[in-house]
Amino acid sequence: MKKSFFTSIIAVLLLWSCSNNEDDSGMDSLTVSPIVGTWLMTDVQIEEENSTQLNLFEEIVDELNAENCALLIFEFDAEGTVTATDKLSYIEVNSGPTGLDVPCPTQSDTETSVWRLEGDQLTFINEDLEEETIKVQIDGDTMVVAGNEFDDENLTEATIIFTKQ
Repeated sequence: MKKSFFTSIIAVLLLWSCSNNEDDSGMDSLTVSPIVGTWLMTDVQIEEENSTQLNLFEEIVDELNAENCALLIFEFDAEGTVTATDKLSYIEVNSGPTGLDVPCPTQSDTETSVWRLEGDQLTFINEDLEEETIKVQIDGDTMVVAGNEFDDENLTEATIIFTKQ
């Protein structure tokens, strides 16, 4: 599940499609998209507490966030480019006599691509280089993505929360 979840997040959120910041007159748009800025994954919420894997992942994210460990960062610029820094694939869970130990990963993957946001529809290019659209809810400094937006049936009961820095 962990590999599938991580692959889904990377595929869905790392690769975005082109954005056009000009209006019909050819002038630059004066309105800045609410997604422009740096976003950190700050929470994973589960609708029903019946998935042991999701519950464990939620606990790991909470613990690492409390340690100021940014597992997934998106930097959207006004020109339609996004840079993603992902440590999710490098999470190591160690068990010991005092319980689980989850150190902040020191390795990360970084990718740059493009994005387009129209209303609540975020369009991107997936790992198969095909255009795909997901629904995102942005309210001020919070962006919410429902787990069912990902191609991973293990996430259908999860909600991924990002906070703008």
